[in-house]
Amino acid sequence: MQRLSQVNAHFGPTAAAGALTKDSLSVKDNRTGKEYTLAIKDGAINATDLSKIKSPAGAVTRSYDPAYMNTVNCISRISFINGEKGILEYRGYPIEQLAEKSNFLETTFLLINGELPTPKQLQSFTKKVMKNSAYHDGLEPFIKAFRHDAHPMAMMSTLMAAMSSFYPEANPAYVGANIYKTRQERNKHIYRVIGSAPAIAAACYRHRIGKPIIPPKEDLTALPDIATTSYESLMTTSNVLTIYSVATNSEYAMMLDAALPTTGVASMANCMMEPGKTTYLCGAL
Repeated sequence: MQRLSQVNAHFGPTAAAGALTKDSLSVKDNRTGKEYTLAIKDGAINATDLSKIKSPAGAVTRSYDPAYMNTVNCISRISFINGEKGILEYRGYPIEQLAEKSNFLETTFLLINGELPTPKQLQSFTKKVMKNSAYHDGLEPFIKAFRHDAHPMAMMSTLMAAMSSFYPEANPAYVGANIYKTRQERNKHIYRVIGSAPAIAAACYRHRIGKPIIPPKEDLTALPDIATTSYESLMTTSNVLTIYSVATNSEYAMMLDAALPTTGVASMANCMMEPGKTTYLCGAL
């Protein structure tokens, strides 16, 4: 009799309620009377779990969220953002700290590798990036084909997409299957995108103001190179050029997480297209 009471208690409502984890959502389908438990991870439920919930006719339940107003499409180990509290972190480092104490390439290294570089690592990384600062000659006709008042984002998105046709080994849809298998192959294209994007942005700016395009210089660091390439012959003193370079270093570092896709490098271009504006407004133009 005692054993029967123990078994009954084990399957009773109190024990069953205790078995449910706090990180879950209980749902009752009023159409069928069935109840479901959906796991909650990082404050979100998996939308595919809704497929467990079916109508009397067997149709699965789906989520509907126009404009992704309440949908998380990925979990990032790279960045954390809380717009309401004004928090932005890259790999756990506050963005204001990186903007003040690190430069563009140091922050780039952090995003890719998870840690800030040592002086030796930064020297090697900078050398590899700057060796790829010159974009393919075939991209220049694309630049010159744009109207002088074309939007920077349209120009950059087009040119970054066009790069895949010049380097088919980087595109898995062509012959780039090894990009998933070989870290060395992936790194080669990472260096190319990071190195050439600022030079392409500089060339776009020169085209917009009707000036001849100046090739990038490998002996300079990435950000001074952008400023030099864009504003050479437009700025009269080296001090002005240096101030602009420092400002853009911080601005580009703050946009780096978005700069992984082409919209980010387009935001870089926005900064260059409006040199008269305060750098903190760049990227939102």
